[in-house]
Amino acid sequence: MIREGQLSDRQAIYDLHSARVNLGEYDEMEIYFARFFNADNIIVNEVNGHVSASCQVNYHTVMINDYRIGAGVITACVPDRNNHEYMTQLLKDVDDELNHKVLLSLAISDTPSDFIKLGFESVYGRRRYQLTRDMLPNRSFDGIDRSFTVKEITDTYKAFTRNFNGYYLRDYEYWVARFETFKYLKYSTVVFRNGKNEVEGYMVFGINQTNVFVYEIVYLTGEALVRLLCYAFKYKDKATVMVSEQENLNVLIPGASYRNEPGVLAKINNLTLFNSLFGCNATTTEEALNSSGVPLFLNEEF
Repeated sequence: MIREGQLSDRQAIYDLHSARVNLGEYDEMEIYFARFFNADNIIVNEVNGHVSASCQVNYHTVMINDYRIGAGVITACVPDRNNHEYMTQLLKDVDDELNHKVLLSLAISDTPSDFIKLGFESVYGRRRYQLTRDMLPNRSFDGIDRSFTVKEITDTYKAFTRNFNGYYLRDYEYWVARFETFKYLKYSTVVFRNGKNEVEGYMVFGINQTNVFVYEIVYLTGEALVRLLCYAFKYKDKATVMVSEQENLNVLIPGASYRNEPGVLAKINNLTLFNSLFGCNATTTEEALNSSGVPLFLNEEF
């Protein structure tokens, strides 16, 4: 039976996740249940009185051609490890529901094949750069500031995403909630200010024993990018930097190596309506989202 989740399902869903995660992923799982699990957005497949598959559907606003488009984001998918068919049934039902509720469905999953057979297409990936301190001989981080306002971050993101078409709307309230999450995750945020004291970039990062992990770096100038990265090397000799698949850090950092990582799958639920809204002739989701010729920026995980 496919049904809406309840708070009382939390332990059963937790057990499903526990049975599937690798040893090194427990912290990530605990973070999900502490900060992102929302029983109101959970859908489960209950079989013989037991939760046998679960996913969470969050709703976001995505900006496309300056239009606000409602999107349903399917994430935190977890099946019974002994019978994947329960997840197949669940996702089919969720997909059908989103077809009638939103124009755009997005999915974040380690098993993209589950969504491809429902008509989803892989539309967005990320680059994971591995950098070392010696790649940035000019190690100055003048202009870096740990003090900033939420409005400054909001405005910087808005300016940065003018280079993209297809990105999450992040308003002031979004950032207030996000910074509360960063506190829990022990992430730090710094900004770069130019000579006029204007914010030209920000960086969200965490530090482990050997490495700085840059979860997001947003910049309006090349100088902002380099100064922010130089600041990361204040803490460690190595840094992992996540950026969109269209951002080529080698332009400013010769020799930087990266690997591509899967990101987001998408499905336009009404291509006729999409084509009418945006004046295009797309026959697939990928064509539709690329019709402007401007890349996507879809970094959220939940």
